[in-house]
Amino acid sequence: MLVNGVDAELERKPLEVLIYLLEHAGEVCTKDEILTGVWPGRILSETVLTKCIGRLREVLGDRDQDIIKTAYGFGYRFIASVHVEVGAAPGPARLDFKPGDHPPGRQLWSLVERLGIGGHGETWRAHHEKTHEQRVFKFALDETSLGSLKREITLFRIINDLLGDRARVVRLLDWNLEQLPYFTEAEYVGAGSLADWAKGLGGIAAIPVAERLEIVSKIAAALAAVHSVGVLHKDLKPSNIFVRPVPGEPVDIALGNFGSGGMLDAGHIDRLGITRLGFTKTIAASNVNSAAPLYLAPEILNGQPFTVKSDIYALGVILYQFLVGDFHRVMSPEWARDIDDELLREDIALVAEGNPALRLADADTLAQRLRSLDERRSHLIAQRKTQASAEDTRRHLERTRAQRAGIALAFAALTIGFALSTVMYFKARRAQEHSAAVAAQSKAVTEFLSTEAYALEDPGNKIDVRFAGQPAVAAELHYVVGRSLHRFHEYPSSVRHLNRAMELGQQGNGAGSDSVLRSASELVEIDYTLGNLRDTLPRYETALAAGEGRKAPNDVALLELKERVARGRYRLGDWSLFKNRFIEKSNVIHDDLRPSRREFLDCSHEI
Repeated sequence: MLVNGVDAELERKPLEVLIYLLEHAGEVCTKDEILTGVWPGRILSETVLTKCIGRLREVLGDRDQDIIKTAYGFGYRFIASVHVEVGAAPGPARLDFKPGDHPPGRQLWSLVERLGIGGHGETWRAHHEKTHEQRVFKFALDETSLGSLKREITLFRIINDLLGDRARVVRLLDWNLEQLPYFTEAEYVGAGSLADWAKGLGGIAAIPVAERLEIVSKIAAALAAVHSVGVLHKDLKPSNIFVRPVPGEPVDIALGNFGSGGMLDAGHIDRLGITRLGFTKTIAASNVNSAAPLYLAPEILNGQPFTVKSDIYALGVILYQFLVGDFHRVMSPEWARDIDDELLREDIALVAEGNPALRLADADTLAQRLRSLDERRSHLIAQRKTQASAEDTRRHLERTRAQRAGIALAFAALTIGFALSTVMYFKARRAQEHSAAVAAQSKAVTEFLSTEAYALEDPGNKIDVRFAGQPAVAAELHYVVGRSLHRFHEYPSSVRHLNRAMELGQQGNGAGSDSVLRSASELVEIDYTLGNLRDTLPRYETALAAGEGRKAPNDVALLELKERVARGRYRLGDWSLFKNRFIEKSNVIHDDLRPSRREFLDCSHEI
């Protein structure tokens, strides 16, 4: 700033107040407007603004208010004439580096080769003339690329301060923001980017699938760590993921190029005491994002804000490209045809889901799923075998239904096997360490089914004795037996088993568990038939409330109990509560229910 042709020294905040007044020259700017514009999000007294105005008048020589006029009771107005000239931006329009040149202030570092050029500036590999160490220098070409450098510096400081050695990112070692050309100095990763590394091996298809999955799991874990400290990458793609060879071990990875990155909470930077380089609001703000459209989530293309799930979408595209062996492949609507493994199709669908509300919310979950793929596949095979056995038995039992209770219980026993196998499968997916316990439970249930469940007498006591230390398994058995008895209108025995299932389910997995919700659904129908529903319905509503507190909104058991309770209220004459709890949500529930449920919903809409 020049005053009468002489350099004028002015502190940051008075300068920002001057800029604000210049942008509104001729207008009366209220004190609140200036405080909000210069100190956004902070509550300050008018004294701070008064001191800034006083400092401005001192530097500008504005003793008689010929430049900044006080509008008493309101604020201030810039009244001096303003003339705008468009000047050339400082610094060269392009960098004329060539091999052998030295970065400013780095006389022992010589540029070797240019690694890249684009909107961000230029990137060069350099080596030290004495130690022969190699590093990467990234130079800014213009104001936009300078802002990118500053953001990368700020985000690296956050990641490095909070994660330390656990951070899988390319490390920045130094930077120059004092003299042209501005640059950052980073470690050199010899194997290059993921795309370069794969190309050197003959392409992705030449890499064993198991190694590809391990690499993606490491990328997911690194991304999850970055998200855990509130940082968004916003430009995740193979060229921004770097490979570190580890002798005798699978390669390691490092995320790089955070120049387009962001923060989940920008105030977190201030709380950490880190300078907000690249995150300050400037007169000529830039919203440029260099992310490749191939990896941009649908919500970003629709103009919505960037979130953790947007990064995870890009991770899903990378997983798909790894499996098809092509980093240039676009995920078309028919992408599932390219993936033979149904479990991997399931994984890709979770992370590359077009609807962000249904997309996986934690990258570390994908890492765990990929690393437990063999175990998940074994459980799936076991589940399919149990399902096939149960289906064969069902057909046989349908042909011999005349034997009624004994055969019905046998079918129920095989159904139990399928249900328990499914429960065990999902439990194993969530916690691998329980696999041994699950196997023991499965063996115990199999022995019980083969020796006891075919008996014609009520097996209730035998269930409690055999599975005295396994309330969750006993609850599931009581539920299936009670449900089967309900189908044959054996109401007293059915109620006894279902009540026992609710009691044991709360002991084993807590209120709102699957066995509690399913048993309560059956009991609603039975109690209505027996005329007891008005007295017992509050109990089932309590179970429903507990389930809503711990289950996903689209959980099948939860939806079924919600429908049964709502229908029970309607049958008891409480139409308004039925409408509030059920009809308004029926469009969400409709597609998840069986045809018979849909018919009831359609009828309720007509009513």
